[in-house]
Parts: sequence; C-alpha cells; structure tokens
Amino acid sequence: MLVVFAVWTVAFVVGSGPVAQLLGADLQTSGEVAYIEDWLPWTAVTALWVLPLLVGVALGVVARRRGCGTIAWVGIGMNLAVMAAVVAPATIDRLVNL
Repeated sequence: MLVVFAVWTVAFVVGSGPVAQLLGADLQTSGEVAYIEDWLPWTAVTALWVLPLLVGVALGVVARRRGCGTIAWVGIGMNLAVMAAVVAPATIDRLVNL
C-alpha cells in the first residue's frame, strides 16, 4: 500500500499541473499550480487527487456484488470516510475564500 501511495503521489504532483493548465488555470513560473480560482480546473484536480479513493469505492462495490459481504461494506465505508475527510475541508475552504 505504501508503494501505491508513493506512486500515486508522484503521479498527482506530475499530472495536476498539466490537467489544471489544460482546463484554463494559470501556472506559476516555477511550474507549480497557483491557487485555482475557476471551478472546472479545481474540480478536475480534486478528482485526480481522490481518484485512488474513487477506485477503492468502485472495487468495494464490485466485491459486494460478488458476495464478499461485510468486508466489502467496510472497504466502501472507509474509502468514503477518507474521501469526505479530504474533500470537505478543501471545499469549505474554497467556498469561504472565493
């Protein structure tokens, strides 16, 4: 799991700038993404940020459909809880600071 986290962190850092720029966000001269003001680039970068959690929810749903029972619900719930804990503060910050 640690390897997956490390690989995804690198993928997010490398991919978030081009995704945000493709959707109209400005990049700083260092190549870093500035605070993204438009909703579309912000939503895309946030979705990219939580993509592993979305995949975890999808795999939990597949496991549940294949009859894995309670453990599938635990996986779904844990992924949704982490996603809510990550996305909710970012969304609140965005709504307050715009």
